[in-house]
Amino acid sequence: MKKHLTAIVLFLCAAALSTMAQQPKTVAKFRFDGSKEFMCYTENSEPKNKTEVRFDNISTCEGECRFVWDFGNNSKQVIKKDKTSVLHEFTTDGQFTVRLYAINTAAIHDSIKNSTILHVALEDNTAETEVSLAVTFQIGNAAQQTKTVKIPANDFGSYQNPRPITVYSPMVEGESFIYSVQNIDVQPKTEPLQSFVHIFEVNTEAFRPFNLDMWTYYWEIFQVDANENPTRSIYRPIGAIDSLRLHYTFPRENFSPGYMVQLKIALDSSKFYNQNEVDYYKLSGCVATQTQIVQVMDYFFDDASRRKENPLDRTARIPNIFSPGGNDENEVFYFDTNGADVFTIKIFNSWGSLVYSEESTAIRWDGKNSAGIECPSGVYYYVIQSNASDKRHERGGFIHLFRQ
Repeated sequence: MKKHLTAIVLFLCAAALSTMAQQPKTVAKFRFDGSKEFMCYTENSEPKNKTEVRFDNISTCEGECRFVWDFGNNSKQVIKKDKTSVLHEFTTDGQFTVRLYAINTAAIHDSIKNSTILHVALEDNTAETEVSLAVTFQIGNAAQQTKTVKIPANDFGSYQNPRPITVYSPMVEGESFIYSVQNIDVQPKTEPLQSFVHIFEVNTEAFRPFNLDMWTYYWEIFQVDANENPTRSIYRPIGAIDSLRLHYTFPRENFSPGYMVQLKIALDSSKFYNQNEVDYYKLSGCVATQTQIVQVMDYFFDDASRRKENPLDRTARIPNIFSPGGNDENEVFYFDTNGADVFTIKIFNSWGSLVYSEESTAIRWDGKNSAGIECPSGVYYYVIQSNASDKRHERGGFIHLFRQ
């Protein structure tokens, strides 16, 4: 009899183990087109490659199930009751890990699973045999609620794509580059200004693509016609400038309408470890181009006359007094230059003797003679000449030196 009971117990245990082995387990699984692992957005907000990715659900889940898709880019989760495929378009750049949760809802209360489920998150206190989920849902027009739901581990499956989807984007909001030039109206007037010298910088406030180090910058500058259409390239470096900054001296004045400065931002295929990825994902054309019209004015001429319709009517801006003495105001005699032409200045005292001369693109006189000795207060005569063909840069006049 004892042997008979032992056999019955063993049979029941074996049957129980067999039942457990046959109990269905929820498994999450999906696949997608591998050619979409890398994507690029380019000019005019048009994606270079089709960025709409289809994900095929090949999960195993028996009974009433929910399939929760999270695309890793802060977009709204897609929650489905069936295993049909989903389409998703990545509209910003970055790296995105796509996750799929498969949930057998047998252990979830009807009040939750029959409502509109908005979001599902896996909580940290998930155990080996039990999964803890934070479920956000809404019943009718009522306010949203979030509750913790615990379900058996066999009723839950989670899967994420083994390689993140990477989207590169050269698109920017606003201007992709900014430029600076000394402004005679706001700069302290202690040093000569070079008005043809401009500094261009990539505007990193507007241009913040995924992995900034993977990009290269191509600058080009054009002359333009009256309608701001480019007519001739005056600056085009050989290859790219692997820098966010360009220092450029324009060859001549042009404020009507100006010069066209073009910046092309391009994904640098040479910086990829695997060149096959560049070819396979067609990343070599990942570029964006922006242009600006930049006015260049010769500050040698005063503010009013340099805008006269006839350029020959313009007059030079030359100071007639300065007072060296250490008060940081009006310390030197200088005039604004364009930074492109070479200017020569000669200073004579009231007896007609040459006391100082200088040849440079930026002229300044601190009131000392060529030997470095301070000249006394008095009236001095200057002569300005230039290698420019524009003879308006040549003139003479008197300057008053007052020592403090």
